[in-house]
Amino acid sequence: SVLPALVFMNSGFLGIPLMKLWGGGEAMNLIVIFDQIQSFFMFSIGILIITGGFSRKSFASLFRSPIIWAMILGFAFNLGGITLPPPIATSLFFIGEAASPLACVALGVSIRQTRFTFHKSIFPSLLFRFVGGSLVGYLVVSLMGLTGLTRTVTLVASALPSAMFTSILPLRYGEDNQYASMMVVISTLLGVVTIPLSFALAA
Repeated sequence: SVLPALVFMNSGFLGIPLMKLWGGGEAMNLIVIFDQIQSFFMFSIGILIITGGFSRKSFASLFRSPIIWAMILGFAFNLGGITLPPPIATSLFFIGEAASPLACVALGVSIRQTRFTFHKSIFPSLLFRFVGGSLVGYLVVSLMGLTGLTRTVTLVASALPSAMFTSILPLRYGEDNQYASMMVVISTLLGVVTIPLSFALAA
């Protein structure tokens, strides 16, 4: 469960409120699109990596995941132009608003139950997350010719700290999450420095 913490960034729980504060509704809409694309890969390929690769057992675990089915239904409703009745939509909105604090609680509990052992490899891993993420972001905006707000959002999002779900998903599938938890905690703390730096470099 090491690779997901290096590859996937916290574009949802951290990125969305960050962009809303920085650039308002337009920037938030862009990071939401970014997060949806990343979530598709995190909850498909990410789960396959965590559960042991592209085996029959891993694929079975993937298709038993309620998150995958929720995403499929969401895309189907969106493409089909299906609108939920206001009471149901409002209820789902409030449930969704609870996701971020619940994820923080789950991460806190997993950290409390984890006996941390310092790994020297955490330094190159953090370098990969921040510097590697920035380089990939620059490659994407260059190849796609992104400019303005879209360019800034993409560059900053690419270098965000590790996604919280990279620490929570291993627990869901009975795997060790110690290294992923270290990555999430340390990269989030370093975000106090790296996020302003990302905005400065993007400008």
